[in-house]
Amino acid sequence: MKNQNPILKSGFIPLYRKKNLIETVLMIPSNPLFGGTCPQFSKGTWEDFNITLEENAIKEAEEELGLIRENIIYIDFLVRQKNIFWFYGEISSKELKEFGFETKEVIWKELFECYEIIRESQRPVLVTLIKKLIQNYSNFVYYF
Repeated sequence: MKNQNPILKSGFIPLYRKKNLIETVLMIPSNPLFGGTCPQFSKGTWEDFNITLEENAIKEAEEELGLIRENIIYIDFLVRQKNIFWFYGEISSKELKEFGFETKEVIWKELFECYEIIRESQRPVLVTLIKKLIQNYSNFVYYF
């Protein structure tokens, strides 16, 4: 009998605040088989069950974006989108290390600029993030 358990994934959306802007970093896959050709948030399959989905999201951001773990100020759960658990958080620096083979390049974008270019399936996640930032953090309203 085939395994009925869904394959779970998780992703991390790093946010960098600079004066009146909130920026995030997106990856462009090196191969369309890794998720298409559009810029997108980093995410990946949860394969190591000795770590949490949150830890998996950070690991994927390290691999696909070159995120430096020590730059994470905080991380929080955002939303579940089918089999993907999305997390977001603030980082202290835009400094990145070398990213892995699944990534062609990374780009920094202001949060609102992402909507037009991001992978279509991730647009609802972006909208949820913006709503959550406005709802939960009154100081973020200034940035929008």
